[in-house]
Amino acid sequence: MKSPPGPSRTRFPPPPQAVQLDGPQETIRAAIQGLGITIASRMEVSHYITSGLLDRIDTDIPPVVYPVSRCVRADDPLSPQASSFIENSLTKA
Repeated sequence: MKSPPGPSRTRFPPPPQAVQLDGPQETIRAAIQGLGITIASRMEVSHYITSGLLDRIDTDIPPVVYPVSRCVRADDPLSPQASSFIENSLTKA
């Protein structure tokens, strides 16, 4: 019997997960130890970058945007501080 034209392709299952990390600090420590790269908050890694333990890699990936929501009880008025924060800090979508 003749084999089909072109290279023979065998499907293999994906490799098992080698490392499982359960938080940003574990991910940062893994990157410091040379186990890969991570996306982390600038605030969390600024010390490591300044000290030379990590390097920043500039990419074309758009920045991660975390939405901010507010939840209040319908029958309770906002405090003046909360009202000021909402008016001055949050952009309206």
